[in-house]
Amino acid sequence: MTRMYRSFRSRREQGRLMWKIQARRQKRNAARHAIVATKLQCWWRVVSARLLFIAKVRHHVEVIPNLVERKLYYCNHNTGECTWTPPRHGSNVLHAPQDYIVVNENNRVYFVKWSMSPNEAHLRMWNKPSGYRRCTKCLQNIALLECIDVPGFFCFRCFRASFDDHDFARGTKQQRRVSPVSCTLCSQGRTASWHCLSNGPGLAACSLCFTRIENVDMKWLRI
Repeated sequence: MTRMYRSFRSRREQGRLMWKIQARRQKRNAARHAIVATKLQCWWRVVSARLLFIAKVRHHVEVIPNLVERKLYYCNHNTGECTWTPPRHGSNVLHAPQDYIVVNENNRVYFVKWSMSPNEAHLRMWNKPSGYRRCTKCLQNIALLECIDVPGFFCFRCFRASFDDHDFARGTKQQRRVSPVSCTLCSQGRTASWHCLSNGPGLAACSLCFTRIENVDMKWLRI
């Protein structure tokens, strides 16, 4: 009987010690998992904050060329501040201005191909340059950006007024720069002046190629 009682007590004590060891191990693992979860949460918050900051900088800071000083200045439409120095962080993600800008002088609107070089003069023209799309909202400025999920082309200010910066930070919407339309009929790299409405959206022609088209049934639209 004594031997059986001692065996029973030893097994019970061994079970109690094993339970303590497992409880300590579970507690240690829970503390380790909590540290890892905290690190992951901090990392994700840093990444989200960075994406939101980049989206806000790209959405609110406009790069504008100054034709007199031949320098670029930065206008923050959210704060109303304009400065010659780029933002301290995020200046490499800003949208570069379009090749042509619209100038309103004495109630007359004309287009200027600007240049930062002092040896190169600004090119002024009254008509919209061929190949460059006009903003579909204000119908005046040259389009700079477009949203892939929403049809239309927008200048910087109309794009900022039409969309929210949080949509691009979360990835629910995507934006891209509007490039000038190139001629698809030649390999000279000339900008297109006409857009075909009959054979799909991919066919565009420059002024020289447009004069050589023999099919008179095709419908064209001036770009």
